[in-house]
Amino acid sequence: INLTTTSYVDRTSVLVRETFNQHTILRTERRYQRKDGESIWCDTTTFDMRDEFNRLQYVMYIVVDVTERKQIEAQQKLAYQTLEQQVEERTHEIEQRRRVSDSLRDILAILNSNNPLDDVVNELAVQGTHLLQTAGTVICSIDRQDNSFNVRAVHGIDRAFVEQQNDKLRTEDYYSRLLGNELITVSFPDAERSSPRTLLVIPFSVLGEIDGCVHLYYADFDILTSEEKAIALTYCDQVALAIINAHLRKQIKVAAAIEERNRLARDLHDAVSQTLWSASLIAEILPDIWGQDKEKGRQKLEQLKQLNTVALAEMRSLLMELRPQTLESKPLEEALVTLATSIEHRTGIRVIQQYHCNP
Repeated sequence: INLTTTSYVDRTSVLVRETFNQHTILRTERRYQRKDGESIWCDTTTFDMRDEFNRLQYVMYIVVDVTERKQIEAQQKLAYQTLEQQVEERTHEIEQRRRVSDSLRDILAILNSNNPLDDVVNELAVQGTHLLQTAGTVICSIDRQDNSFNVRAVHGIDRAFVEQQNDKLRTEDYYSRLLGNELITVSFPDAERSSPRTLLVIPFSVLGEIDGCVHLYYADFDILTSEEKAIALTYCDQVALAIINAHLRKQIKVAAAIEERNRLARDLHDAVSQTLWSASLIAEILPDIWGQDKEKGRQKLEQLKQLNTVALAEMRSLLMELRPQTLESKPLEEALVTLATSIEHRTGIRVIQQYHCNP
């Protein structure tokens, strides 16, 4: 083979000396270079031949070109490394999807709870840090009157640091971009090593208007992938949904209170007012009837007494509905007696009460 002379001689000399010293067969794989500049891989075998007196006769140096085999091995190694990388990326993707699925399930459970809004928002901040792998998650509400935003929940980051950064963000340009539903990225190049270096601000809408924003703090100058941004936007939608649900629950409570007041007003008019009106008519004509026929007057007087008793029972029943703590403060047996008596006076139907209380 036509190898570069200097390189060939140097390597051959080394192999010959090793063979002389060890009296063994040496086999190595080395890269050589031809005189035309081509680089090849060679399998070299070196051994010495001696006579019966252990005198060196000659040295055998066999060189086999294994460049093609080495290229195949390199291709196989590259393919294996590529496969390993793909498996690692796929495993990471599956793990991320599982984590996202678990977090979204937990968020859904939070949204379906009847907890106060402040508790819900705090729990969502915790889930946001876990779901989005942030250094900290902050949920803010926007005050449109003075173009300011107030921190409602913080997780994973020092609140003092958050307030300090919020003071820097209170500019007309920032609010203009925020109310324009724009995602805002802020870098902190001078921040300490232990502090976050990047902030991603995502506004969210409630009932058609920008009502707040989520601040996502990252430890490094990370560039989010399109999938990560999509997950972040989905998370912000869940935060907005939690606030909408809180508003709807509040409206439902108000509507239920109004409906209950209207029902009580109808009951008051239909029952108590009619009873009192009948009692007032009897009271007006009772003196005349008493003067003409005392026996009939006594009957009307008894009827007037019954009407007053029924009216009193109706009023007590309505008061108990208006103030349920009246029943809650009594023992169960006494509360049932009160309700049964009220029903008897209102309907004239006898109520038989039986109690089987465990000691």
